[in-house]
Amino acid sequence: MSATTTGPFVLLGSVSQVDIERQPDRVDTTSFQDGNETSVKGYPKAGIRMQGFYDLDDVTLQAARQVETGVMVGVYPNYPTSMTKFYAVLADVDFNYSSGSRAAQTITVTADARGTAIDNL
Repeated sequence: MSATTTGPFVLLGSVSQVDIERQPDRVDTTSFQDGNETSVKGYPKAGIRMQGFYDLDDVTLQAARQVETGVMVGVYPNYPTSMTKFYAVLADVDFNYSSGSRAAQTITVTADARGTAIDNL
C-alpha cells in the first residue's frame, strides 16, 4: 500500500489475509415468459479486503486512510519471488479495529476502488 495516489508501495507486515473482489454485478433481465431467471454481466468489482493484526507502528495504513484522493493498493500473491503477477487499484482506504479480552487486536481493512484496477494476475 502507498500513502499517496502514486506510490511507492510499502509492505504491510501485519496483514494475514487478502481478498480481491473481482466478481461482476449481475443485472436481472428476467421476463414473464422466461422459464427461469436471466441476467447479463455488469462491471466487475475492484475492491480489496485485508485482515490482520493491529500494528500500532503502522504509519502507512494510518496515513492512507486520511488521503481524500485515494491511495494505491497492490497485491502481489508471490511476493517477493515474483513481482510480475499483481493486482492494484487506486482506492479509498479505511479499517475497523477489533479486540477482546481473549483475542488479539485485529483489523479489517477495506480498499474501495476509485478507478479502474490493474489486473495482472
